[in-house]
Amino acid sequence: MGAEISRRQLETDLQAIFEAAPDIIAIVGTDRYFKKVNPAMSNMLGYSEEELLTKRIDGLVHPDDLAESKARMGRFITGEVSSVYFENRYLTSQGNVLHLAWTAAKGKEEGIIFCVARNISDKKELELAANRFLTERNTILESIGDAFFSVDRDWSVQYWNHIAEQVLQTPKEKILGSNLWSVFEGAIGSPSYLHYHAALETGEIRHFEDYYAPLAKWYDISVYPSENGLSVFFKDITLRKEAEQELKAQAEALEVSYQRYSDLFQLSPLPKFVFDIETLAYLDVNQAAVDHYGYTRDEFSSMTLRDIRPESELELLQTVIGNARRPTYHYQAGTFTHRKKNGELIKVEITSSAWDYSGRAARIALAHDVTEQLQYLQAIEDQNEKLREIS
Repeated sequence: MGAEISRRQLETDLQAIFEAAPDIIAIVGTDRYFKKVNPAMSNMLGYSEEELLTKRIDGLVHPDDLAESKARMGRFITGEVSSVYFENRYLTSQGNVLHLAWTAAKGKEEGIIFCVARNISDKKELELAANRFLTERNTILESIGDAFFSVDRDWSVQYWNHIAEQVLQTPKEKILGSNLWSVFEGAIGSPSYLHYHAALETGEIRHFEDYYAPLAKWYDISVYPSENGLSVFFKDITLRKEAEQELKAQAEALEVSYQRYSDLFQLSPLPKFVFDIETLAYLDVNQAAVDHYGYTRDEFSSMTLRDIRPESELELLQTVIGNARRPTYHYQAGTFTHRKKNGELIKVEITSSAWDYSGRAARIALAHDVTEQLQYLQAIEDQNEKLREIS
């Protein structure tokens, strides 16, 4: 009598659990039709108990999942597997889609299958959102022009885009999941190695340039740390660095050249000056010119060739400058009259050469004062004339 009461009490408790369970509990026959369903199934799918008992377990499956659902249940019913778990999309009476995770096991009675299903729609939506995010992220990372990779805090490579494959000549298959420093052992101790570790330890963003000797390449690198590891963007700047080095070498060569020019120019005992071929403005004068003509450097810088020529020679000056514009390097202009700051007129022989002065078309000229020489020659000529008269 007591055993009978206990059995009835157990059945009552099981029925209460069946009725109150938040998840679907159903009994299905080997013909795949529902034999018994709990209220949770009616509530989730929107069908009455009577309607559900007229349907097969795969009768409400979304068309895209139907073939797989039938195959899984088929293997279970025929005994190929002792239990089965599958996730399917189900259509409610209102046409909405639910994701249900089913677990099925055979009952003690022949032809009876116990099934439990849980609504995992929220989980699936999160998975789909995560997948969409990953797809969008991967699309962005693969489409950017920079190489990109990421590592976790143990230096295991988590992502490696196709530009990184090209720039570092390392395919994804070789490096994904591998330790970064086991693949790039030669970079241990390099500036990149030190910057990566510092960024991971301090959490500070790093931006730097580094030379990778095995590939003979220069890279511009930006490192962004996070709680999970590092994200690294980098690009090949070898051509730019080579251009910079070439310009530096050229600048150094020009500096040497300019220094030589400056030494020769400034240390010359004869007056020298550089003038603009178009405006005739003085661009530079040496100390000998300052000493000989009496003008300061500042005064020369505000003057032109016309300012030291007497009015009577300005027309000749234009003719001479016109000839100097011809594509000849050396030009012997001749003898001209110049005026010093004190008003003294002197005779000078001018020799000039074409000169590129900081991108300006110019000429560098040497002025040889022949005043005394001409005066001496004139005195001899005068003396000879007197001798001829006496003769």
